[in-house]
Amino acid sequence: MTKPNETLVELWIGSVAFAFVVILASIWFVNDRIAFALGLGLGCLMSCYLAYHMARNIEKALDLEAGAERIMRISALLRYGLVILVLIVSFYVPYTNPIATFIGLMGLKVAAYLQPFTHKIISSFRKKEEEV
Repeated sequence: MTKPNETLVELWIGSVAFAFVVILASIWFVNDRIAFALGLGLGCLMSCYLAYHMARNIEKALDLEAGAERIMRISALLRYGLVILVLIVSFYVPYTNPIATFIGLMGLKVAAYLQPFTHKIISSFRKKEEEV
């Protein structure tokens, strides 16, 4: 995978924007702000990596003539295993909040639902740049 595709970049932007909104909304409700921010950052980083991993394996599967289903199943199991591992690690690392890590990981889901809106916003910025 030489260059990330447009949808992947939009997922990354959506995931980071979701984490930013959660941080801003949680400032007043969380006692240990540093642990919450670190956990959310860990979850956000992992959600961005999971999106990259998914895009890379979809490209790889599309290039194959046979065995694509097997590769997609194996890569999905690896991603699920990685999510479980990150959540377990966040329980044992004293400076991360596991709930915030989970919320950060769910940022990928939110970004996927918001991707059409993110695409519209990015497209409007690109059109404005082309006009100038």
